[in-house]
Amino acid sequence: MFEAWHPGYTAPVIAISLLTLGYITYFFLSESNRLRLSFIRKYGEERSKSMWFFFQKCSGFICLGIIPGLVILISHTLRLTDAGINFRNFKESVLWILGLSVLMVIINFFSARKPENLKTYPQIRIREWTTLMLIVSSLGWILYLLGYEFLFRGILLFSCMPLFGMWPSIAINVAFYSLVHIPKGLKETVAAVPMGIILCFLTIKTGSIWVAFFTHVALALSNHFFSIYYHPDMHVKHKVS
Repeated sequence: MFEAWHPGYTAPVIAISLLTLGYITYFFLSESNRLRLSFIRKYGEERSKSMWFFFQKCSGFICLGIIPGLVILISHTLRLTDAGINFRNFKESVLWILGLSVLMVIINFFSARKPENLKTYPQIRIREWTTLMLIVSSLGWILYLLGYEFLFRGILLFSCMPLFGMWPSIAINVAFYSLVHIPKGLKETVAAVPMGIILCFLTIKTGSIWVAFFTHVALALSNHFFSIYYHPDMHVKHKVS
């Protein structure tokens, strides 16, 4: 016998559906060999690497951020302010952002040089980096993580809270967060569990996604820059082209 639909189910069901469909769409777009080959034909082997990276990150921003945001606005399941897009507890958020960002930079200063990290990062595998390339790649990471954190720590977490409460909502969030790290290997998948718990807890504590977003940006960009610096086959050309 089917259970009757409860109005409280709507927001978490929509949020979980948006995450599932959004991530599947993003994953297969960003991993499409056919699309990647079309970039190589259009831009050439070397230039296509940076163009493909930017396409991947913009796809993530749209699939994980823009489309889910439009759906919750149209369906009236969650307001943007209730999905963590607000400036509540601003001073506390800034302190957490500064503290955690410094910690991320220090950790990556030592860990980014490891061979297993340099096999994957930086994700754009070009030898010579220009200032423009550094700016564009950073913008790609920032856009992607804005959509990513808005969906995970904003829409999913705050949609689950009224129905499930804090700890079950964090458990659901961390489960999805860890699963989407599987393509990046065992180390990142396992590390996503404590990282996910901390980011969810601070999101709930501050009422906004900004601590999670800026900490994630600090983590990604510091690893990006240190990986370029430490990679034996890469260097930065100090000239805008």
